[in-house]
Formats: sequence, structure tokens, C-alpha cells
Amino acid sequence: MSQATTRANPAGANTGPEPPPSKDLRGLMPYLRRYTSSIVFGLFMVVLMGIIGNVLPLAIGILTDTLSGSPAPFEHAGSTGAALAAMHRLSALSRAIPYYEPNSRRTLEIYCLVLVLCVALKGLLSFEARWKLISVSRDIEYDIRSDLLNRLLALEPEFYVRNRTGELMSRATNDLNSVRMVLGPGIMYS
Repeated sequence: MSQATTRANPAGANTGPEPPPSKDLRGLMPYLRRYTSSIVFGLFMVVLMGIIGNVLPLAIGILTDTLSGSPAPFEHAGSTGAALAAMHRLSALSRAIPYYEPNSRRTLEIYCLVLVLCVALKGLLSFEARWKLISVSRDIEYDIRSDLLNRLLALEPEFYVRNRTGELMSRATNDLNSVRMVLGPGIMYS
């Protein structure tokens, strides 16, 4: 039994299974629905960043193969074992790679340009994804703070007698900041 359960229930009686963590986040759904298009756009940018991130090693591999004089990209005569199996899977890809000539300046120029464009595009997409998702998390934080303030202003004075001011302030600042971190950077980096 966890310490949290033991503290909440000192007698050790079983109160049933703990709810899944997603149940705790259900209260955020009305706030997330307001910004669905921005969230989808930001996540789409994150997916595109991942795709471009996979193109970068391929371009570097082609540049390396060009400099080493390999007859075709991803085909290495000295490869053995697992490396050979991985190279065999890439050999089908090597037939689809345009503009490849071993020891060719033209191939180097093209794939250096591809590399630079991919890095620039990935940086632009990263900026846009961060901008959208962090902005949405700030907007949701503002909405939740406004709703919390309206709720606190509507409460009876006895509520403030029973509850400590420091605890209320902690919930209004730290807990809402944690929610914002889950909704912005938490989504973006997961």
C-alpha cells in the first residue's frame, strides 16, 4: 500500500482502486476544447519536426558515402553482422535517392543544401510549435486563473475562516503553474 493511501486512511482499509491519472486531467477538457485548432496545429508542427529530424541523418550518410567514394549510398562492402542487415534494408532506399554520384562535387552541393534546408526548416517548425503550444498553455492558465478568481470571490466569508490564506495562494500560483507546464512544455516534449 502506498504512503499516500496510508496517510489518507490510517486504519489501512482498502478504499478501492486508485483512479487513472487521465481522470485527473478531465477537468481541463473544457479549456482544451477552446484551443483545439491551435493545439492540433502545434502537434502537427512537432510531427513534421520529427519527420525532418529523420531526414538529417540520411543526408549526412549520403554526404559521407559521396566523400568515401561508395558506388551507391548506404552500400558498404566492409559491413558485417547487424550493420550489414541494416545496410541491406537501406539498399532499397539507395535506389530512390536522386543525384547521387560517388566523389561528385554536384552531389556534395545538393546534399549540403538539403542538410542546411532541413536544419533551417526544423528550426522554423520548432519555433512555431513552441510558440503555439506555449501560447495555448498561457491562455489556458489565464482562463483557469480567471475562473478560480471568480469562484473565490463568490464564496462565503466562512470559507476564508476555515481555510488558510497561504494554502489558497499556493493553489492559485504553484498548482496552476504546474498545470501550465503539463499543457505547454509537457505536451511539446513528449
